[in-house]
Amino acid sequence: MLIEKRFHEPVVEIDTVTKRFGVVHALAGVSLAVQAGEVRALLGRNGAGKSTLVKILSGAYRPDSGCIRVDGERVNFGSPHDSAAAGISTVYQEMSLIPGLTVAENVTLGVWPTRRFAGIRVIDSGALQELAGEAVGRLGINIPLSAVVADLTMAERQLVEIAKGLVHRPRLLILDEPTSSLAFEEVDTLLGVVKKLSSDGVAVIYVSHRMDEIPRIADTITVLRDGQLVETFGIQDATTARVTALMVGDEASAMDADAGRGMQKHVEVKDLVPALEVRGLVVPGRVDNVSFEVKPGEIVGLAGLLGSGRTEILRSIYGTQLGSRGEVFVGGTKLEKRSPRVMLRQGVGLTPEDRAGEGLVLPLSVAENLVMSSGSLVATAGVRRSSRIRQLAETMITRLAVKTDRVSTPASSLSGGNQQKLVIGKALNAGVKVLLLDEPTRGIDVRAKSQVYGLMTDLASQGMAILFVSSELEELPGHTHRILVLRHGSVVSEVDGLTTGVKELLNASMGESS
Repeated sequence: MLIEKRFHEPVVEIDTVTKRFGVVHALAGVSLAVQAGEVRALLGRNGAGKSTLVKILSGAYRPDSGCIRVDGERVNFGSPHDSAAAGISTVYQEMSLIPGLTVAENVTLGVWPTRRFAGIRVIDSGALQELAGEAVGRLGINIPLSAVVADLTMAERQLVEIAKGLVHRPRLLILDEPTSSLAFEEVDTLLGVVKKLSSDGVAVIYVSHRMDEIPRIADTITVLRDGQLVETFGIQDATTARVTALMVGDEASAMDADAGRGMQKHVEVKDLVPALEVRGLVVPGRVDNVSFEVKPGEIVGLAGLLGSGRTEILRSIYGTQLGSRGEVFVGGTKLEKRSPRVMLRQGVGLTPEDRAGEGLVLPLSVAENLVMSSGSLVATAGVRRSSRIRQLAETMITRLAVKTDRVSTPASSLSGGNQQKLVIGKALNAGVKVLLLDEPTRGIDVRAKSQVYGLMTDLASQGMAILFVSSELEELPGHTHRILVLRHGSVVSEVDGLTTGVKELLNASMGESS
């Protein structure tokens, strides 16, 4: 579809760019052009190729074939420095600020101006303030340059990150999920900044999963799927249904055909006391009055796009989310205080999203990790019994089919899938009756994913209640009994996990916009 030109000549053109990682075709002949003053929304599901495209433009990756042109001239980026020199600035989702430095020092980080004093080079504080002030001034915001970043809100930190990208006065600014860590009321400020920059002639590529933001900020939309550019069209032609269909494509039919294979039937839970009940859960700016229950033998999925509040809900239940409010009942009993120790004692386990950083102690052995939450089972009169540790570990290794030669093997030497099994096994050894799974299949191979699905089904058939969070929406249909759909921190709908299709679920998660 041809789009009527509203801007000037392209600032940046990507011409049939291809990138492979082994046998995976991350990008396959992608071409697009972004013009001065245009905000281009770049959409696609996880694995569509968005991050690869951004990293090629930022100089972090080199394309295998194809080329990039800036102002009509072909460029070859060997590093992020080359990209910045060509007028492209990238602001990644993961912030790179130093909390102990000031706003001015962070904004100019890496380009601190210097002057000669007493025969040596020293930082020119006056020039530093001037350079930072110009960048922050372009945003039209009022953040003191002398403020320490650690004292700023998340929204202010995100704006400082953008100001950092403006130091070189870029022609193209790439924003990768800039609102994912922001509270709802903070999003408007950031979108206002993007509008101001585009009105000043800066071209913007805006990567986001939040469909409701797109009509408010974008002029055009490009959809990627499986490394290919599916379509580019004007915002006036965008609807959630159309975008969803383009993002999912024909594979939705195959996914929907698979739905239900992992879960053969609904469980009879009508008269059972909920194993877990949540009432009025609130995390200011992140989760808004969420209530639900999970019965014994149920697998309930939490579906939602990045920033919808999924992880915050699990962390709030487990007592690790700061500022959360609400009531949590386990087996019908209200818990007045919640912490990991209390929740484990009550039979609730959490497998965190960051399994390496929060779920395991990687230098320790497989056995030590598996019994880490089972102190009373491996000790007598306060003395740990190595024979009991080995017995519990070997039993769980067999049960979960953990691939390791010895129980003494360091957890760090295992694959991602086997590390995930250790995290789950640690919870099972603690005797949990409710299992909170936060992204349990992230970063593991297809076979390991299938094993995790099978384990979930087996545990549920034995009466365990499971709350399952996944950013891969196609994982939820067929592997859950019910799915709660989150948007902006609220449960907006509940759907059948055995009959709901992927396209329907994605559409509900994104929300209707036109």
